[in-house]
Amino acid sequence: MKLKYHEIIPSSKCILSKILENKSRTNPSHEFILTDIKNFTYRDINFNANKLAHGLLELSISKGDKIAVLMDSSPKYLDVWFAISKIGAVEVPINTAYKGEILIHILNSSDTKLIIFDKKYGHEINKIREQCPKIETYIIEDRNRDFKDYPIKLDNLYSDNTNDLNIDIKYTDTACLLYTSGTTGVSKGVVMNNHFLWSFGVNVAQINQINEFDISYNYLP
Repeated sequence: MKLKYHEIIPSSKCILSKILENKSRTNPSHEFILTDIKNFTYRDINFNANKLAHGLLELSISKGDKIAVLMDSSPKYLDVWFAISKIGAVEVPINTAYKGEILIHILNSSDTKLIIFDKKYGHEINKIREQCPKIETYIIEDRNRDFKDYPIKLDNLYSDNTNDLNIDIKYTDTACLLYTSGTTGVSKGVVMNNHFLWSFGVNVAQINQINEFDISYNYLP
């Protein structure tokens, strides 16, 4: 008998943005992200991600489009990450140490349509911009408006719409294109679907015996 996975675990249970939406409804005031400046609840992150997702849709971004992200870890990154998931677009996360040829390779081979990056990486993007003709839109996290070459600022993309998006997303849909380090050859994009991201998190939690009362420290860049 062929296993019908979706009949055992519904898609809403193994798509991270759907899990966030459910938590925002059932436990909205629970603190989800703790930082040295401010703590964020499930509702905070979900509303912010919804605002950004609606803003990205206005840029003609749609399901399946590749969105590269060159940002340091921050609450803003989580807004971006969940917003991409809510649209059904594909995140292409980029190692913040990359520059030059490897950066060009990832952006071109991934068919990236839009890139979101922190201001501190603006100079590196400037250097390779003309060699990445597939990128249609550049979005910069630049509150001080230091980079005049990039008129689309991340903060300006947040709409007033906090409603969840009604986009059909399946657990088998590609969620991420993660490039290998390239130590033994050309860096290659590894395709990860929604179910993989969910199952990876579940496995980490089970192996480390993490439960809903624990706090996990994120040390990644």
